[in-house]
Amino acid sequence: MFEEYLKEIDSKFSFQTYNIIHNNCNHFTNDIAQFLTGQELPNYIMKQHEELLNTPMGKMFLPMIEQMNNQNNQFLPNLIEGGNKNNNNSNNNNNNNKK
Repeated sequence: MFEEYLKEIDSKFSFQTYNIIHNNCNHFTNDIAQFLTGQELPNYIMKQHEELLNTPMGKMFLPMIEQMNNQNNQFLPNLIEGGNKNNNNSNNNNNNNKK
C-alpha cells in the first residue's frame, strides 16, 4: 500500500519538479506524514521558506537560490544518468577482465 502511494507521488517529487523553496524534502515528508498519520507537519516546518523570504537576507539570496535550483534541475538528471552509464561500463569492463 505504501509503495503504491510512493509510485503515485513519484512525478510530484522528481529531479524535474524539485524546488529548494516550494517543493523540497519538507513537502515530501509532509505528504508522507499525511498518508501515514492523517496529519500535516507543523507550520513552523512547512513555512520555513516563507520566514526566510520575509527577511532582508532571504530576499537578497532569493535570486541566487533560484539560479542554483534551476542549475541543479538541469545538471542532476544528467549526472545520475551519466553515472549509471559509467558504472555499467566499468562493470562490463570488470566482467570482460574476468573472462
